[in-house]
Amino acid sequence: TSSGRVAVIQLAYVTSTGEVAAVVLKVGATLPSSLLDLLADRDITFVGRGIAGDLAKIGRDFKCSSSALVSAKVRAVELASMAARCGLVARASVGLAALTALVLKQHLSKEPTLRCSNWDGTLTAAQIEYAALDAVKSL
Repeated sequence: TSSGRVAVIQLAYVTSTGEVAAVVLKVGATLPSSLLDLLADRDITFVGRGIAGDLAKIGRDFKCSSSALVSAKVRAVELASMAARCGLVARASVGLAALTALVLKQHLSKEPTLRCSNWDGTLTAAQIEYAALDAVKSL
């Protein structure tokens, strides 16, 4: 956001029927208790590009319980590091769009005008789609 504060949290998961679902959550001054419970749930693994940094920003902006975030970071899988360890990429600094193209053979738009748009206000359909796809492609 323009303030540098987390405004949107997006999550994707696979349902019990094998379908992929995404949740785009607009956050305010505090996080919902259900999201805090999710972060603390030891049965959930968090996967993404830059996931440790995302969890750190959530902790910074919302003064989350350090034990919940430490637990979540321990259960985090950094996709770029995994791709580098598997020999798919030369460096672990590759972004999600490049990983999506390389591994899934799909395009993931990281259009700067949308990525850097105002996420503080009411989200547009394009912003919601961008956030949902960003989460889904990490699965």
